Amino acid sequence: MSLEHDHRQKHPGTLYTDHNRTHFNTPNGVVPVPQPLRFASEEWKHAQFAQKKAEATANGQELTPAQIKRAKQAIAKTAKSYNDKQLADLQIAEENARADILRKQIRKDKKKQRMILAKQAKLAEKNAQLTLEANQLYEQCEKLQIAPELLPDDTDQSVIQKCQTALTEYMNRPLSQDEINARDSAAAQQLALITASARSKEIFRDVKTHIVSADQQVEGEDTPLPKKKKKNNKKKQSTKPPTTPTLPDVKIDWGPEVKMGEKLSKKQRREIAASNKAADSA
Repeated sequence: MSLEHDHRQKHPGTLYTDHNRTHFNTPNGVVPVPQPLRFASEEWKHAQFAQKKAEATANGQELTPAQIKRAKQAIAKTAKSYNDKQLADLQIAEENARADILRKQIRKDKKKQRMILAKQAKLAEKNAQLTLEANQLYEQCEKLQIAPELLPDDTDQSVIQKCQTALTEYMNRPLSQDEINARDSAAAQQLALITASARSKEIFRDVKTHIVSADQQVEGEDTPLPKKKKKNNKKKQSTKPPTTPTLPDVKIDWGPEVKMGEKLSKKQRREIAASNKAADSA
């Protein structure tokens, strides 16, 4: 190898030849980047067997054919178990990835379906509002006897436009004498109703109880108003005769002779106490 390049100086170009960084770019040529051996690969098997053989040679022993066979079998078994585990993990990862993709697709489809249903509901609501507005405008035009002529292929929007045009023309034209008379009559009737309603509500109510206190009706009112009830302060006299309290008969044995200042006997005191108790209970 040439020593023309001084490694203490800055490298003249890029360190790697590609983005994967598999080869070094040196002044003496392209050198592959050392890569670690993949576990359970063929190169790893050869390296493991070479290491076993080198360890035996370093200990001053040579591997017998039986030992060589057992070592190769052990290395192959380890590699096979690792490869099987990696394959199983890869299959599980692929299944999980497919399930995740399917789940996302299902969610996306459901979201798309919800958006479609929401758009359809919004469109149906809008069409219903247009239909309702068209019907109301056409009924109004019929009442005013200015209903426009409709065609079989007219839509709600076209009906609304025709009715609005007819109503605008009707509002802009001058009123006839009959319409002026009808307007004045309706205004007078409305004023009379408002006046009657106000009169019926502003009078004939008690200040404290807010109950109607007089039987007077406003012209045009057919429903009688409830009167205020008068209080009857007279107390009802009882027809039962007065009852006199009945006192119990008191019987006390005073003996053959009664003397002033003489002490009462126990029997007399008991009789007096019993008679007092009966009088209190009565």
